[in-house]
Amino acid sequence: MSIEVEGHKMEWCDIDLGKCKLTHFGLNRKSSPHFAKHFPGVYLPIEEQEVTWLEAWNLGWGGFKRILLAVNICGVSRYVL
Repeated sequence: MSIEVEGHKMEWCDIDLGKCKLTHFGLNRKSSPHFAKHFPGVYLPIEEQEVTWLEAWNLGWGGFKRILLAVNICGVSRYVL
């Protein structure tokens, strides 16, 4: 969808937050080679998934309980294996 306001074109769209969160956790092989490297037999076709953001969140954290969330001195979050 787009509109023009005072000569400026503004566009926006609907984002599938479930697919976005699955990709954030590295489950999308098209955008992250790391998951596939550690779990070569696992394939989750992201484009075919119909999950909510919360379901994707629970799947991501349920599958990665070994990952600790650490905060460095600057306050930026990062994952530590």
